[in-house]
Amino acid sequence: MTIIVFVLGLLSLFGIGFSLLLILGPVAWVLGSKARREIASNPGEYRASPLLRAGWIMGIISTVVLALVIVFLIILLIAFLDAGAALL
Repeated sequence: MTIIVFVLGLLSLFGIGFSLLLILGPVAWVLGSKARREIASNPGEYRASPLLRAGWIMGIISTVVLALVIVFLIILLIAFLDAGAALL
């Protein structure tokens, strides 16, 4: 699962330029959190990996960027609707 979380996190950061890939950020964050809990509950069986942590952090960063993009798009939509209503 470590590699999956890392790849999803990396792809989601590339998604900052291509907004469709930003959707992978929350997935990397959730899977990374699940893997970290599993490692914490079974320390003798699993080892923490720097790749897991990196993927988890990249997922958090891209999720925050995704949230900011959504807020910006909502503000932009409201501004356009308000400007359109003023023209009528």
